Amino acid sequence: MPLTISPVKPVSPSKTPIESGSHDSHTIHKANQRAVDELRARVQQALLKIAGQSLRAVDVQIHEGLVRLSGQVLSYYQKQLATAAVLSVDGVEQLQNDLKVATGRAPHAHS
Repeated sequence: MPLTISPVKPVSPSKTPIESGSHDSHTIHKANQRAVDELRARVQQALLKIAGQSLRAVDVQIHEGLVRLSGQVLSYYQKQLATAAVLSVDGVEQLQNDLKVATGRAPHAHS
């Protein structure tokens, strides 16, 4: 019996959800936000561990692996402690330490 070959329909390669554009970008954003929140928590924990409550008021902002510290500390030593604490945290790629060192006591209001 002779062998007959029928035409074969070409098959396109399957695409992943991201490649096909059907992946939910909101899900990706939520995952990224969760990672940022976890990194922020680890940074804040490191600050508390190394300097106690004296660095509790430091503001921690994170964007694409860059950690930015802002706020005011009582001494240059505390600013250095904050730098050391943040750089010891896994996931920190860069640090921008914008902490201001207090220059003295605030003037008291006279009545």
